[in-house]
Amino acid sequence: MILLCLVYSAPAVSETLRLAIYTPALERNAPGLLYRDTIYGKSPQIRAALRLLATIQLDILTLQRFD
Repeated sequence: MILLCLVYSAPAVSETLRLAIYTPALERNAPGLLYRDTIYGKSPQIRAALRLLATIQLDILTLQRFD
């Protein structure tokens, strides 16, 4: 088995995996308010978060603190 691995070895390839944890603090005081703000697009906080996420190229994104 070791001999087969040495004979048929493939070159090692290393790729970059980009991870991010983003805490935009998009909490609202009542149910449905974040949905409403997202649909109408009038919240500068949401627009800024969307611009940021559109410009960075991530493989995995974890969003925290949103309802």
